[in-house]
Amino acid sequence: LEESRAGEAAGHPENPSPEGSADHQSEHVPKHLLIEEAQRYIDSKIEYSDELDLSPEEARESALASLDDLDAGSANATTLMPAVEEPSKVATRYSREAYIEGTPAQKARAQADAEERERKIKSFAQQTEKKRRNRKRGAVIAIIICIAAIATAVGVFLWMQNDSAAKAHEQVNLKVELTIPGYTEGQATPVPIKVLGNDVDGNVVDQVVLITPSQNTIPLTGGKYSVTSAGSPITTEGAIYTCPTDNYTVTVENGTAYVNDVESEVISFAFEQIPADQVTDEQVQAAYDWMVAAGMSDSVTQPYCDAVFTARKTAQSILAAKTEAEARAQQDAAHSSDYYMETDYYTDDIPNIWGGYVEYSESWNGSDYIVSIHMSGNPNLELASIHRYPIPGGSKDSLGTTDYPIAFSVDSDGYRYSIKAKPWAYLLKDGSEGYGISDDMRSQLIALSTGNIISASSVSSHTDQQLIDASTSYMKKTLGATFKLKPQDQGQGQ
Repeated sequence: LEESRAGEAAGHPENPSPEGSADHQSEHVPKHLLIEEAQRYIDSKIEYSDELDLSPEEARESALASLDDLDAGSANATTLMPAVEEPSKVATRYSREAYIEGTPAQKARAQADAEERERKIKSFAQQTEKKRRNRKRGAVIAIIICIAAIATAVGVFLWMQNDSAAKAHEQVNLKVELTIPGYTEGQATPVPIKVLGNDVDGNVVDQVVLITPSQNTIPLTGGKYSVTSAGSPITTEGAIYTCPTDNYTVTVENGTAYVNDVESEVISFAFEQIPADQVTDEQVQAAYDWMVAAGMSDSVTQPYCDAVFTARKTAQSILAAKTEAEARAQQDAAHSSDYYMETDYYTDDIPNIWGGYVEYSESWNGSDYIVSIHMSGNPNLELASIHRYPIPGGSKDSLGTTDYPIAFSVDSDGYRYSIKAKPWAYLLKDGSEGYGISDDMRSQLIALSTGNIISASSVSSHTDQQLIDASTSYMKKTLGATFKLKPQDQGQGQ
């Protein structure tokens, strides 16, 4: 500055004031330096426009707006911006002495200013690059976070889907409680249980599961099923059972079982043993069929079936013997009746319902011995007659006819004993005309001759043969059942 003033005093003024007066001596910077400095800043801004994600025009506008931050010597934005746009309008507010061209002070100041500008430009560029990198890094981090969030969401969704699918296919063990009298595990076939329905995937399920009282669970996955008994087990002793008719609806959802819409994992079947003498061939065949369908060989199934047939035959023999013994006991007990009849050849009991209404009488017809059981005081109204005649031989009256059929007969020592039944229900079906009896007597004869099975009012609803059979059947069950030959005349009844 001193050098500038000295030069000016020596008559070498530099950059004189436009007006040449001290009042108007304004500080100014040479136009070319201001323009050069501003242009350098703008060029730097445009150079980094790509990194700043700006177009060249946007970078130029940004530089102009940022000149407030740039201290070009003593210049500010109001002096720089006009200089950049219109160099002729540069203000001269700086001391001309500070910028005397060619002086050491000018050179030092210009050098310092240039270095400061370069430093600020580099600093600005570094800050801009740092901001750009930070923004880029932030964007990358944001993208990574978004990707991670999406991946997490997808993972959670897939996990939930897989977990839901796993639960839908989760298996439950349905317990089947069995009640089977006379059943001993290891000494009988397993019990077949049928499962029919659809699983959660829509697949048809149709299977027979073999269980025992100790191994009695059926695994079921998600779905809806009908569970029923598929057949009767058979024991080694020949016991066979009626199949229960229970039909359970079992629904499995997410590992939970519902039986008939109630949450439960237990069902039950109760089998009833069929009396051995009442077992049918069809029931045995049905048991054989399910065993074959289950894959059991004949060497296993046949012994079970044979055991059933053997048990049935034994039971039927026992029952027949028991029935015979009961009939014999009934006959023996009948002798204590008040209506007891005895002849030289046999004894017999009179049905209790005949008591007070009948009497009997004896007669001979040649070699035939005849006992007539008839209404009291009226021998012509017989209910039955017992004939004894030699074989061969016998009178015509001893033979059976439609009007007087034979209900029972027995042969012994060359003689035949026949019980004939008078079928009054058949004879009086159309009324009592021709017999000279009252309606009351007609009713009594029909009732007594059939054991009250048929009445006078219902006689017309039966066929002739039914009416005849009613009388012969009743006489056989009564007089025939209690007829006993005396020791010298015992024989075989028919």
